[in-house]
Amino acid sequence: MIDDRMAEFLPKILNSYLVEVEDQSIERLVLTHPALRRECSFPVKGGFCTVPMPLPNMILLFQDALGNRYSRVPHRKTRLMEEGGIGEEMPKPL
Repeated sequence: MIDDRMAEFLPKILNSYLVEVEDQSIERLVLTHPALRRECSFPVKGGFCTVPMPLPNMILLFQDALGNRYSRVPHRKTRLMEEGGIGEEMPKPL
């Protein structure tokens, strides 16, 4: 059963990605979208960053220590949870 607290966090978990950045000078990952009123910033540690991407076509900007932002930085996105895992019927106990 999903309570109010879980309903708040579940979409963030289901739509989270691990972003691997090859450029070691990148310190932050900035997410934005035309539908959002603000941008969200996440720290990159050891070349990795976990970010929620609640909307399709989120815009990723990569920020260095001086605050410069780049849109074309080699990176790899991996979804943390596969689609279809939640909501499938659980097997009934014997």
